Amino acid sequence: SSHLQALDKVQDRAIGWAGVTEFEALVHCRLAPLRTRREIAMLGLVHRCVLGKGPPQFQEFIKRAPPHSGRHTRLRAARHKLQFVELEASQDYIQRSIVGLLRIYNVLPAHIVETCATVKSFQTALQYFVIDLAKENLPSWQDALSPRIPRAQHILHKVLVRG
Repeated sequence: SSHLQALDKVQDRAIGWAGVTEFEALVHCRLAPLRTRREIAMLGLVHRCVLGKGPPQFQEFIKRAPPHSGRHTRLRAARHKLQFVELEASQDYIQRSIVGLLRIYNVLPAHIVETCATVKSFQTALQYFVIDLAKENLPSWQDALSPRIPRAQHILHKVLVRG
């Protein structure tokens, strides 16, 4: 995030000069904040691996989770069918990598994960998902796809629980 701050300032300045808010830039110009675009791009890499087209090096990290036969909860029932093993990582830099994004991928809405046959359609669906969250006036919609947010505070967790 510190490396993107300078670019974020440039984008914020350009949006300000255009006389639009961050929300209006997203909804009307399809210009998401840089951190959101970074997460969409990285989740695209995860989806590419799911489709069997990703770099073979990542196959070591992206493994399908076995079907869960334990207690059926509302949150578990809301998850899509393409669940992956979430690796535990205590280091922050690992959580921000593809390893941390598996946690985000696992809680994405089923209609996005299960129906997108290409990375392009997946990333487009993610952008519209973020737009929908922003239109609902949900706080922190900019970080809706970020692995940097703790699970209990994450907007995706709240969206899934809400149903």
